Amino acid sequence: MRWLVPVLVVAAAGCPGEPVPDDVDPCDGPIVWAVEGDTLTADVVGCGGLALTARVVGDGQVTVDLGAHDADGALVLDPVLTARGDAQVRGLVLEGTWTLGGSPRLWRQGYQSWSWSGVVTLPDALSLPLDDDGLPAVGGDGDAFSLPQETAHTSWWGALLGSDAGGALLAHATSAAHDRVWMGFDAAQAWVVWGGRGETWTLADGATRALDGLRIAWGRDSQALAASWPAHTDVTPPAVVPPSGWASWYELWADVSEQDVRDNAAVLADAAPDAEVVQIDDGWSGPWGDWHPNARFPSGIDGLASDLDGDGFTPGLWMAPLYVDRSTSTFQDHDDWWVRDLDGVPLRFTNAGTGDYAVLDVTHPDAAAWLHGELTRLAGEGIRYFKLDFLYAGAEVGLRHDDVTGIEAYAQAMALFRDALPDAFLLACGAPLQPSAGTFDAYRSGADIAFELTADPDRAYARWQLRQTVARGFLHGRWWWNDADGLLVRRPLTDADVSGMVVSMIVSGGVWLLSDDLTQLDADAPDRLALAARADLRRFRGTTAVPRSPWAAVSGLDGSPLIESFQPDDTHPVVWDLSTGHVAAVNLMDAPVSVELPVGHELLADVDTAGGATVLAPGEGVVVLPDGVAPTWPELAPWRW
Repeated sequence: MRWLVPVLVVAAAGCPGEPVPDDVDPCDGPIVWAVEGDTLTADVVGCGGLALTARVVGDGQVTVDLGAHDADGALVLDPVLTARGDAQVRGLVLEGTWTLGGSPRLWRQGYQSWSWSGVVTLPDALSLPLDDDGLPAVGGDGDAFSLPQETAHTSWWGALLGSDAGGALLAHATSAAHDRVWMGFDAAQAWVVWGGRGETWTLADGATRALDGLRIAWGRDSQALAASWPAHTDVTPPAVVPPSGWASWYELWADVSEQDVRDNAAVLADAAPDAEVVQIDDGWSGPWGDWHPNARFPSGIDGLASDLDGDGFTPGLWMAPLYVDRSTSTFQDHDDWWVRDLDGVPLRFTNAGTGDYAVLDVTHPDAAAWLHGELTRLAGEGIRYFKLDFLYAGAEVGLRHDDVTGIEAYAQAMALFRDALPDAFLLACGAPLQPSAGTFDAYRSGADIAFELTADPDRAYARWQLRQTVARGFLHGRWWWNDADGLLVRRPLTDADVSGMVVSMIVSGGVWLLSDDLTQLDADAPDRLALAARADLRRFRGTTAVPRSPWAAVSGLDGSPLIESFQPDDTHPVVWDLSTGHVAAVNLMDAPVSVELPVGHELLADVDTAGGATVLAPGEGVVVLPDGVAPTWPELAPWRW
C-alpha cells in the first residue's frame, strides 16, 4: 500500500519574489523554500528549483517530519518517521520535479569502490524504468555480481546535476549510518529515497525512526559545489602523506610467495629507497576466513613483517574480513554467525568460482569477537597497513543477529575495525562510498587496473580508472586519500601508455603502489621502473587536481573495465590544473587529441616546452610547470606507520 502523508513542519527562508541584483550570480543566491502540506518547494531565483512530495512506502499509518532548515545557504532535511499504529515501512521517498538552466547532465556516484561513477546524460520521462513501488531502478548494492545492475539515471549517497554552461544542483546525505540513500533523475523528475531496497523498518504505535540527513544546495562552480559534500559531513581530512611502495597482486596474483615479497622489496629499496609500504595481497593465507599464512610463507607473517620493518618498510596485508570460505572450520563450527537472506538462508558469494563464501554477521557478539581477535593478532605480528577488501558484504540486505539495517551493521563493522586496529593505516576496497567515510585513511576509487583472467595491462582499463579518478576526485583529501589502484608499466603497454599511467597517478594525488613484478621489470625495462619510482613524481602524493570541462566527459555506464576493453565508450577530461601550480594532460583514448599547454618545463621527459597547441598520442601523458611558477606543495605530516 502506498499513500501520501502530511509533512508536519512548515518553515521558510528568504523572500519570495525578491529581485536578484545585477552583480550577483543567481546560482549563488539565497534559497527560497517552504513546506506546505506534503510538499517541499525550493527555488534559487534565476537558477533553478524543485518541488518534492513526501511518500512513505509500506503498510500502516506513518507521519513524516522533514526537519527542514536552512544551513549556510543550503537546505537541510533531518527526516523523522512516526508510526500512528503498528507499521511496516520499506522506505521514504521525496519525489517531484526539478529545474536547472541549460541542458544539465548527471554526475553520478556508484554504490561502492568498484561501481561506475562519472558523467551521464539524463533520460526523458518515458524511458525511465520504475519498480512496483514507483521507484527508479537503481541496483548495484548487492554482491560483486550486482555491479552491472546499476543504472545511469541513479546515484548513490549524493548526486550533482549541471553543465559547464550553467549552474549546478547538489543533493547528498549528510551521514550514512542508518539507511541506503540514493537518488534518481530524468530530464524533469527527481526521486530521493531512503531505503527502498528490500529491508523493512518495523515501527510500533508511537515509535519514531530518525533517518540520515539530506543537504540540497545550488551553485555556479560545480566542482566547488561537489567539494561542499564532504565539507558538510563530520569527517576529519587526512593529514599524513599517502604512501608509496609496492603491492604484490597485479603480476604475481594469488601465487605470491614469501620469497617473491622479499625479492621485490629488495628491488624497491634500490629503486625507491624512500618508499614506505610493501603490501602482500591475496594469496598469503589459507581460504578466506583462515587468516594464517600458507606454506609459501614459511617465516610466518611475524617473521616476514619483522624483516620488512627492519628494511625500513611498513608491512602491509590484504584481507577480505567479512567473507568466510565455507570449507573453513570457522564456517563449519558456527551455524549462527552468518548473514541470511530474507528467507533465512545464509547469503552465498562465489567470486567467479574462486571460492564459496558466507557473510560474517558482525552483530553476533561471538562472530565480532572472533574477527576482532584475528585483526589484533595480525597487528601484533607486525602488520601496520591493512587493505580491507570486499567490504560491501557487511552492508548486504539480510537477516542478522541484531535487528538492524545493512548500513547499520556496516557501521558496526567499521567501529570494530578501528577498535581492533587503532594505529594501523586502513585502505578500503569494494566498500560502500559514504558509509566508509571517517573510518579509512584511503579508499579505492575504482575497479581493478588489471585482471588475472587477461593478465596483461590494458589502456582501456586505465581509461576506465581515470574516469573514476575524476568522478571521485572531490573526495580526495577530504574524506580520505583516493587510491586509483596499482601503477603498472610493464609490456605490452607502449612507452606512451606508460607516460599516461604515470600522469594518471599524479592527477589522482593518492596512494602510489607499483604492482608489476619488480624483479622482472628491473631486468626487462629498467627505464620504466626508474620512471615509475621517481621521487619527484611521487612527490605529487597528497596534492589535488581540478579537471577542465569535466561535464564534457560523458561516458557510457558499464559493469567493469573488462567491458570497456571491447566496448570503448568512456571519455575523460584531458587537462588538469594541479594544486602545486603544474598543468597535467593525459590522453587515454584511442585517438590523438590536441591540447593547449603553457610554456614551461615538462617533468617526465625533463625538457622545456614551447607551449601552445600540442598533440598527445593515444596513451600519452605530460606534466608541465609553467614558466614563472614556483610550485607549492601541501603541508602534510610524513609517513608515520
